[in-house]
Amino acid sequence: GLPVRFRQADAARESPACDALILRFLNAEVVTRRDAETLLRTLLSSLKPGGLALVFGHTPVLPAVPWVAQELGLTLESSVAARPGRLELFQFYLLTRPQA
Repeated sequence: GLPVRFRQADAARESPACDALILRFLNAEVVTRRDAETLLRTLLSSLKPGGLALVFGHTPVLPAVPWVAQELGLTLESSVAARPGRLELFQFYLLTRPQA
């Protein structure tokens, strides 16, 4: 019932509080392992109670997402996905922050 607002931000410069995150490029061809983990922690920390985050990449995601999520009090809902009609699986994390 509420209107949806989208905001694109430079994660290296800001991390506003949000209801949902889509994190796509935390892999080797884009950032270093250290930067990927820093970005993941910073962005997941900005997730509001009841919010969700999708983390995936075109190659394996560099940070240990389940471990970081557990440290930040997030729930790992799912960690593998498939495309309809394809015989392939890919790394895909759905995380939620419990309600306060």
